[in-house]
Amino acid sequence: GNNAQAEATPVMAQPEYQIEVVSNVSSVIRGQSVTWLVNVRNEGNQGGTGINITSYFPREVLAGVTASHGGVVDLIAGTITWNLSQLAAEAEIQLTVQGTVSLETSNSIVEFALNASVTDDHANGLDPVLSNNTASIS
Repeated sequence: GNNAQAEATPVMAQPEYQIEVVSNVSSVIRGQSVTWLVNVRNEGNQGGTGINITSYFPREVLAGVTASHGGVVDLIAGTITWNLSQLAAEAEIQLTVQGTVSLETSNSIVEFALNASVTDDHANGLDPVLSNNTASIS
């Protein structure tokens, strides 16, 4: 006799992003340069496509903002946007943003928040844990 049997076992495959914002300072003075990192990792077992990462900064506090990896800076909205075609499973990208604290800031010591978020086009499945798709530091 034949004792073999085949059974299909579905495997869920989807990207699962985690984002973190890290800065080199917690408070700054007018004219000081500040750098922050936006670290995005795909902890999922499926690569992601059409990835959109947005970092928000206080436009009234920072000037001369630049971003690595082709990030588009909108000084009016106070955002930096990166559009990545893909991020493989278990892969990570570190994005760098630099700016200078405006000399026109009213306080001599300035504290402010930096925020970031990540989404994708859902072509390879929905991220099962959305709570780690946003991050902030202050």
